[in-house]
Amino acid sequence: MDAHMKEMESLLCLDSDEVRMIGIWGPSGIGKTTIARVLYSQFSENFELSIFMENIKELMYTRPMCSDEYNAKIQLQKQFLSQIINHKDMELPHLGVAQDRLNDKRVLIVLDSIDQSIQLDAIAKETRWFGHGSRIIITTQDQKLLKAHGINHIYKVEFPSAYEAYQMFCIYAFGQNFPNDGFEELAWQVTKLLGHLPLGLRVMGSHFRGMSRHEWVNALPRLKIRLDASIQSILKFSYDALCEEDKDLFLHIACLFNNLEMVGVEDYLALSFLDVRQGFHLLAEKSLINLKFLSTKYTRIEMHNLLVQLGRDIVRHKPGHQSICEPGKRQFLVDARDICEILIDNTPLGNLKRMYLSESKHLKVLPDLSTATNLEDLNLFKCSSLPELPSSIGNATNLRNLNLEMCTSLVELPSSMGSLYKLKRLGLQGCSKLEELPTNINLESLTYLDLTDCLLIKSFPEISTNIKDLRLRKTAIKEVPSTIKSWSQLRKLEMSYSENLKELPHALDIITSLYFNDTEMQEIPQWVKEISHLQTLMLEGCKRLITLPQLSYSLSKIHVRNCESLERLNFSFENNPERAVVLVNCFKLNKEAREFIQTSSTSAILPSTEVPTNFTYRANGSSIMVNLNHTPLSTTLRFRACVLLDKKVDNDTDEAADRETTVVFLNITEKGKIGVDVSWRPGRCFLVPPILREHLLTFQFEADVTSNKLLFSFNVEGNQAVIKECGVFQL
Repeated sequence: MDAHMKEMESLLCLDSDEVRMIGIWGPSGIGKTTIARVLYSQFSENFELSIFMENIKELMYTRPMCSDEYNAKIQLQKQFLSQIINHKDMELPHLGVAQDRLNDKRVLIVLDSIDQSIQLDAIAKETRWFGHGSRIIITTQDQKLLKAHGINHIYKVEFPSAYEAYQMFCIYAFGQNFPNDGFEELAWQVTKLLGHLPLGLRVMGSHFRGMSRHEWVNALPRLKIRLDASIQSILKFSYDALCEEDKDLFLHIACLFNNLEMVGVEDYLALSFLDVRQGFHLLAEKSLINLKFLSTKYTRIEMHNLLVQLGRDIVRHKPGHQSICEPGKRQFLVDARDICEILIDNTPLGNLKRMYLSESKHLKVLPDLSTATNLEDLNLFKCSSLPELPSSIGNATNLRNLNLEMCTSLVELPSSMGSLYKLKRLGLQGCSKLEELPTNINLESLTYLDLTDCLLIKSFPEISTNIKDLRLRKTAIKEVPSTIKSWSQLRKLEMSYSENLKELPHALDIITSLYFNDTEMQEIPQWVKEISHLQTLMLEGCKRLITLPQLSYSLSKIHVRNCESLERLNFSFENNPERAVVLVNCFKLNKEAREFIQTSSTSAILPSTEVPTNFTYRANGSSIMVNLNHTPLSTTLRFRACVLLDKKVDNDTDEAADRETTVVFLNITEKGKIGVDVSWRPGRCFLVPPILREHLLTFQFEADVTSNKLLFSFNVEGNQAVIKECGVFQL
């Protein structure tokens, strides 16, 4: 990677004020995106605005089939601008808007996986669209496309040399860039068979990781017969080595679940697989997928496009029937034309198990589901034009998961849903026009119901007595029926504040999360202390609130946002293992409150202009080398780290409060160990709400350390904030 960076820095010529477009060209799987990501990570903070647009060709394939080329360009430019300037609902009357908005801004733009000229015409047609010193990086497999666009600064990603390929393979097979004793010749033989494509080296290196020498020797003859130097045969070899259940999980991800959230996918597949989580980790260990942590509650499953294509080809050619000619008989349908053929021809849907139509914003009518008796999952997330569900959904009696989140035109649900006795999860978050749920039904299997942001819902949802997780924040619900006392499975109840609650002692014994959004409230009502199991307190826009008093001792999480008068924290935590305090845009906090947060919380976000002096190791930027006083011998050490963040966009108004959340990641490596990360716990990333100016993120963790020199690297995802400083000290 160092050699790639040296070449790219020369092409970027960052000291020059000219606007420059640079192409990164090479075959799929050679590492173009990886190089672009490293560049973006290193240099994005030096630009006024920056964006990494992933896999743009997928956006072209998912555009409405009836759209012409001009409208396709409009949609691409709209998506580009909405991300780079954080304006989600902007209108584009013409294609000149990008130039109008960005011609005085120094920007860094990475356009990944470009495969059509209209993509460049829509987003970066000319250098004069951007301010002095801007850099536009394009990754593509098509050199002619770059030349046709007048891009002469092109970096061709060459295949690694034989020795470099050998080192790459060893990193994934042995965790170091050389083989273990006794494996030298075997590693050379396998590398020669694989060729020099980095993706193949990574996948096959992971395949051999942990095998004994005897297993390597036994595998070589089969390798020599099966591999023909094509990447497809290399990847297929790794697929064929999986057990049948892991093969099936691989195909599910390739066809349905790529780039989706891991826990949700795990829930969907729990009844079909013995141990989905273990399957994910096994595929990740084999480098067939990547599990990317994006937030404390969101890990994304990522699969390389070559592996996705492999999986879909396997399904298309699966033996046993003429699945190529008869798409209705396939295990999965992923091609839009095949799906349209099935739905338009009224093909019986008895084989249908999962239907994903998320973000189909023009969808107004669902097909007849009368024959969909085996349908288990129906995902209609962000189908914003859908006003209703067909009554035939009642025939889908095996339905387990129904996602209607952000269906903002949905007005009502059919009473036939009462027949969905196996439904476990019902997501209705953001259905802002929905006024009520069907009455007199009992969905006996329902354990999860989310009505967050269903602003018009007034009646408490008594549609199941077996619910475990009930989310009613930002609804108009003000009453909790006494019958809830008999809901023995209920473990989580989120409510919005209402004075009515103080008259409902049965509710005060059950509520676990309470949300306030009262601009006139000057103090937390005394009766809130009586909520005996309160775990999370959320306050937003309570502009006259000055003090947070002592509340329930079960409280472990406090999230406060845009409470501009808040000064004092007159409470203490009990011995809860997790003590999280988020105080965003609360700039009047006094010194005592800040010190309390620093000493009492396990993680915190609060306004600050500097890294505290008690952090032994401090540095400008996003990384720091820590030299421990002694050399640990495979021991667990505890640390506290901090990151000083500042808003990226120069905008000091309340509009910043509506921008996207920033995600902060930590990566720890030991000096001299290439490609090997240090394990740390809780091993998650941190969500930072939109900030108006500088804030400090601090958190405690423990790490398994075998060296006295550790490199702590912090990264952010999102365009809302940048890292100014960081710090670490050993506890």
